[in-house]
Amino acid sequence: MQTGGDAVHGRCGQSGAQGVEQRVLLLALAVVGFGFALNAFPASADSTDGSAVTSGDSGKIVQYYHGKTLAWNKDTWNGANTCIVTSPTEVHCYDSPEEEKADSSIKPASAQGYNCSAISYIVDAPGYSGHGLGFQDWGYWQNLDQWVQVPWTVRSWDNIHDSCKGYLRWGTGGSCHYIAPYTGQTDIDVPSTQIFLQKPSNPPASGC
Repeated sequence: MQTGGDAVHGRCGQSGAQGVEQRVLLLALAVVGFGFALNAFPASADSTDGSAVTSGDSGKIVQYYHGKTLAWNKDTWNGANTCIVTSPTEVHCYDSPEEEKADSSIKPASAQGYNCSAISYIVDAPGYSGHGLGFQDWGYWQNLDQWVQVPWTVRSWDNIHDSCKGYLRWGTGGSCHYIAPYTGQTDIDVPSTQIFLQKPSNPPASGC
């Protein structure tokens, strides 16, 4: 026969066991939930094709193309035809010059203030038919080796809509090729490692 004390003891033992089971269950749920939370965050530098990176990766040049953020490839441009340099570590790319010109969202950031009315393009084929790289005025020599293998032979340049003048050169001691405002050249052969753009009223670029 179970006494009153035994009955109370039995109920307390059952209650204690249930409490332990509940705590174990809550702990297991917390661990599972933490795992789901970790999986909710994307990898910082990898995608299914291994090309995507985050813009916060120090020292990397990132390319914005077809809505993706990619690691810049100097040789292939990841299939792009026209690219605009928007900062020392960022480039926005398109399938054609027409597609680029239709994008009004490009707002390059620079401490120099930008005095040019548009973008200047240097192209690796005559008649603007090759890969085109666009620049704006930063007030200093911009090194092309950040974006392409150098020397990069410029075969045509398009400055038709830009009020600024510019210069191309190969090395710091090389002769300068002049880029005139509101003009273009469709068939040239100018191996280059640097470009300089500025408003026409400024003196020639250093070294020119």
